[in-house]
Amino acid sequence: MHKRNIFHFLCLSPAQAFSPPLARQREAAQHPMSPGNDTSCLTSYTSRYDMVRGRSQVPMLTSDGRGRAWGQPAIPALNSTAGEQWEFDGVSADGAQAFIFGVYRDPNYAFLGTGNLRAYVELAPGDGPRYAVVDYAEEAAVTTCPGGGGTRGVWRGPGFAYTFYVAEDMSRARWTMESAEANATVEMRSLSRPRYPDNTMWSRDGAPGDLAVVPHFYWAEPIPAAEVRVQVTMRDRRYSWVGVGGHERLWGAFNWRTCLRSLKIVRFQAGPYSLSLWEFGSSRAPDTTFSSVAMFEDGEKIFGVAGTSRGDPAAEVEEVEEENGNRIVLRKLYGGEGITTENLKDKVTGVELRLVQPSRQLEWVFTVTFKKVGFEYVLTEGRGGTGYAGIVSGGPVEGQDAQMEVGPAFVEIMRFPDGDWWLLPDNYIE
Repeated sequence: MHKRNIFHFLCLSPAQAFSPPLARQREAAQHPMSPGNDTSCLTSYTSRYDMVRGRSQVPMLTSDGRGRAWGQPAIPALNSTAGEQWEFDGVSADGAQAFIFGVYRDPNYAFLGTGNLRAYVELAPGDGPRYAVVDYAEEAAVTTCPGGGGTRGVWRGPGFAYTFYVAEDMSRARWTMESAEANATVEMRSLSRPRYPDNTMWSRDGAPGDLAVVPHFYWAEPIPAAEVRVQVTMRDRRYSWVGVGGHERLWGAFNWRTCLRSLKIVRFQAGPYSLSLWEFGSSRAPDTTFSSVAMFEDGEKIFGVAGTSRGDPAAEVEEVEEENGNRIVLRKLYGGEGITTENLKDKVTGVELRLVQPSRQLEWVFTVTFKKVGFEYVLTEGRGGTGYAGIVSGGPVEGQDAQMEVGPAFVEIMRFPDGDWWLLPDNYIE
């Protein structure tokens, strides 16, 4: 997007912001368009059923080049197995409200006749039941404009539009939804820096980085933690709140069930500290887990651990240690003051995270207490995933006690069934 167009894009409604209609951009898909004095834009256009036919391999991003925008599609052309998503989440400052939003280019439910362009929103207000919707768009476009324009996307169908915008330096983001049932606008201002899975910080002039986390699955974190400002209208009610959130990019050569056995996420902001932890349990390499955590103080990274460990990803206590001695200990808490799932087996009520940095003789301890179920998906065998909104407390340890900072926290705990699951079967192909 040209610099002069950024303001117009942020102010227009989703239906207006991508004029002319996306269908007119079909000829320009994956080609530079609208060249300016110092930049040109690249648009990737996809219609509902676009897919490379047959068992065809397609290009997929596994490591990025210098200064590449992470909002660009990682899989330019879909085949029958590969998929990707743009994900945003947030929790209110009191831990009582939450959202999750994602748009997908993903063929793995195409057999249902719904197409490949999914949009998903779940909103958890403080005074009522959760609102969830899954829409399948007729068309989608992702446009990236170097030179300051950032990346914007739109997923659109009859009666609805979902959009996102991410600044080129990934310091800001925005997503919107417009439909007959609900309207939302969410603004994000980063409290952190974009990072690779190994905790290398992204920069325009930085060296290329590896994006693999487990076999056939990839992840980048444009915004590990952000201040979020949310405005939602639904059920004839208006909700407005401020809290913490983040933005992720996830993609894989096969569906999630084929690549992943489990997933854990912890994200919070407490005083000057903001933290993001992601843990991917591999399905292709049993008992192998990749974990990556980064903590920032006033926007600068002060602690990080990333690495692969072996063991049961469903264990109550997990520990990851780097060669330099930095380590994390993640403990699930049971029977505490927090709420828990009513539908899944794992009745966790909170988590404790201990960060240890021997070289500087530093240690931090944070405890998250769950206050609300932000979203949940129930699979089989009592397995599935739950996203919790909650409150974190903790800080640096001095003597026997941790200094107490308090703030909002988001935690997701997911485990796939061990047996066959008809809706998302293993789709691995050699």
